[in-house]
Amino acid sequence: MVMAVQERYFIMEGEQAVVHLPERPNGFLILLLGDVNHYVEKNTSLWHQNPGRRQFIELLKEEGYTIVYSNQHGRHWGNDEAYRLTKRVIKETLRTEILNSRIHVFAEGMGALLALRLMADHPGMLRSVVLYNPCLNLKTYLEHEKSNLFFYKRFKKELAEAYGEDEAIQERAVELPSELWKRTCPETMVRIFHCVFERTYPLDQHSRPFAETLRERKAPVELTVFLPGKQLADFAGPVRRFLASRNQLRKL
Repeated sequence: MVMAVQERYFIMEGEQAVVHLPERPNGFLILLLGDVNHYVEKNTSLWHQNPGRRQFIELLKEEGYTIVYSNQHGRHWGNDEAYRLTKRVIKETLRTEILNSRIHVFAEGMGALLALRLMADHPGMLRSVVLYNPCLNLKTYLEHEKSNLFFYKRFKKELAEAYGEDEAIQERAVELPSELWKRTCPETMVRIFHCVFERTYPLDQHSRPFAETLRERKAPVELTVFLPGKQLADFAGPVRRFLASRNQLRKL
């Protein structure tokens, strides 16, 4: 008996990407946008190596979802290079697989900066967006890092590597994410999961004000705050129910 292909690797702009293929496809694509520790290399990834993340993917595959993600040039902080690569990965996956053209996005941490850009620039591409402990405001993140000189210097170095040495360009990059809050499409459904004691991207600096801004614009958003101890796989049930509701509402 011939075994079905479960995943397919490909190279895009010198970065490795992977598509996870379900046994019974439901026709919908989920794009994963990871945090600073995200990687894809040598035919493996963080989502393979971490048991909880692997379980999360398998549970989504059981529902029939095709899942794609790529390595994104390291700590990109939402730069143009990572954004262009993200759009090309989406386009390539939709070209090679039989899928609905409107996609779901699951973004964690730094990956939310790319999700924000997609929400502002390409709302017609998105079926829904799920954010998990997201980084949504680089300006407040920079201020937050100033409390520890080591972390502040590290972030400034990463920012220079992502955007170049020009201080004016770096300042513009820091300002952009929060400016995008009012440019995101008010019809894109957003579901946020945020740990109340998340230290890197605090709830009251990222998810809560972002959700309040969306509510002020009458945009659909749900924010769930949780305590430490839960693993990503614990959210597979709520995520699956949320995605299923968007499949029904947006099915073409």
